[in-house]
Amino acid sequence: MVREVKGMGKQKSYLDQYADSEYSLAFLPKVEITLWVDDARAEEVVRKVVEAARTGRMGDGKIMILPANPIEMPV
Repeated sequence: MVREVKGMGKQKSYLDQYADSEYSLAFLPKVEITLWVDDARAEEVVRKVVEAARTGRMGDGKIMILPANPIEMPV
């Protein structure tokens, strides 16, 4: 699944002052790629996604890998 999302960050965003510190007020456009992959192919798929999706801009490369436990349905 590929979807457009928004996230917080300081790069190219509007900064404001609050209690003498800067903080970001902007939600920046991002792309989220969600995949279900067999454990044996996970490293290969990560390499290929990075190769295809990396833009070279700040914020690239945030990859989260979580276990997917199938739900067994009673027969």
